[in-house]
Amino acid sequence: MANQFTTWYNSLLGKEVKVEVEYKAYDGPAVNVSAQAPILRMLFDGEKTPGEIGVIRDWQMDTVALAFRSWQSFTENDITQDVIKKFVLWVCGGGLKLQSEPLTTILEDIGIADFDHEKFTNIVEARFALFAKSQKASWSGEQSLNVMCQEAYKNALIGCDVLVVQRVQGGKQTVQLIDTAQLGTPSKYFMSSEKRIIKGVEIGSRGEIIGFHVKKPNTFDDYEFIKARDSKGRKMAYLVYATKMKIDDVRGIPIITPVLQTLEMLNRYKEATVGGAEERQKIAWFFEHSKDSDGENALTESIKKSFAPNGADTHSKDYLSEIQEAQGQIALTQQKSIINPPVGATIKSIQSDQEINFKDFFLTNINIICACIGIPPEIALSKYDSNFSASRAAIKDWEHTLNVARRNFSEQFYQPIYELWLDLNVLTGKIKEPNYLNALIAQDDDVLGAYRNCRWTGASVPHIDPLKEVMAERAKLGDLGANIPLTTVERATENVNGGESNSNIEQFLKEMAKMPKEEKEKPKEKIAKEEK
Repeated sequence: MANQFTTWYNSLLGKEVKVEVEYKAYDGPAVNVSAQAPILRMLFDGEKTPGEIGVIRDWQMDTVALAFRSWQSFTENDITQDVIKKFVLWVCGGGLKLQSEPLTTILEDIGIADFDHEKFTNIVEARFALFAKSQKASWSGEQSLNVMCQEAYKNALIGCDVLVVQRVQGGKQTVQLIDTAQLGTPSKYFMSSEKRIIKGVEIGSRGEIIGFHVKKPNTFDDYEFIKARDSKGRKMAYLVYATKMKIDDVRGIPIITPVLQTLEMLNRYKEATVGGAEERQKIAWFFEHSKDSDGENALTESIKKSFAPNGADTHSKDYLSEIQEAQGQIALTQQKSIINPPVGATIKSIQSDQEINFKDFFLTNINIICACIGIPPEIALSKYDSNFSASRAAIKDWEHTLNVARRNFSEQFYQPIYELWLDLNVLTGKIKEPNYLNALIAQDDDVLGAYRNCRWTGASVPHIDPLKEVMAERAKLGDLGANIPLTTVERATENVNGGESNSNIEQFLKEMAKMPKEEKEKPKEKIAKEEK
């Protein structure tokens, strides 16, 4: 292996390459080649010709620098800001909605047969929605959980990750977001083998996160240690990130990491193109002189007449000297004028193909950037001008990306908050569920997991043509499934962003109760006529 490295290194330096050759006897059929064929034994690292791919780099993530560069790009680059805002808007919207879905099959199998599924889900969803809308859910008392959801995801996308800390005081739960730029390793642990701290995150022997070292405000080397879990094993502090590089990495990276340089260069190209067009517009036209030209300015007479007093001699020496002095400083626009240029001079306008080629070059790079980040360019630019099939493919692709991103984020951000919230509400008696309380005391993870099972929903991606989508699904079911419902009232309400289905039904029943009797009979009469 050492010989192979020496050979490769010397080839890069242009030195003579010595290759060890192993000769093997050839005992096959007679051919017009040498009796011995050389075999080169080398380790393959992806490079077929030494030196062509370049030096192998093992990148280590500088999370602090990456976060600063990413925030800078978000601040200065309209493309970055547009893509990030689209992600936050679609994934989080105004906050994700809890859909409690206890695993009844598991509970019944364990022996919990008296569980009222509908009552439990209704009260849990209503109470958690109230908690998520309240500003008291935040440690500062200034933001609701729904707003914090947006801030957490935005910081995870741009600033590598965000630290979420849950606090319980007087039986009340609050949530705090901490910028991970404040994470660091105290100087006393720099050369110590007592603790393993990586970029402010303390790691245990099994690779588990023990806690976080957060720098205190207005201090140089004073840190607060925040435990990751409480005595019951519940997550009280944890990192939320959009993506990370390697398995062993404890910190995330910005979503725009691979295209940071491209975004900056493309932004400079756009500004240069716009600036160049602006500068060229300041010069309407210019004179090109051939070898036969005497260099005379075609506008000399016009300039002299514009500045000469009435009756003044424009050919006098004094006046001509003033004109020559002002000629290099004053430019006049001739409106509706005919100019007769001197011999050998041609009037030309400054033209450039830069603006003509701008769209193709710019959009090509935008498509590459969007593909790398994982968002269709139609969504990022809010530009839907393709045909039906192309637009549908883009939206379905985005829908899949959105569902995965929303599930990953909700599992990281919402789930620990919901589990602690549910525990506190059962312990304080606001939610009465004796079986859950018993499982909490006994630390029965199976029962607790069955009760805590849920999903988080947000704004749905609209269909381009909803009727076509429904008819296609009906065709798959065939005649036997023609009358099978394809959705529920709750799901239908979610799809049209129509609020809470239960609230809608209750309100509808109240409105029906107030409706005059003759108005109620009209739908029945219509149905009877249709049946006849």
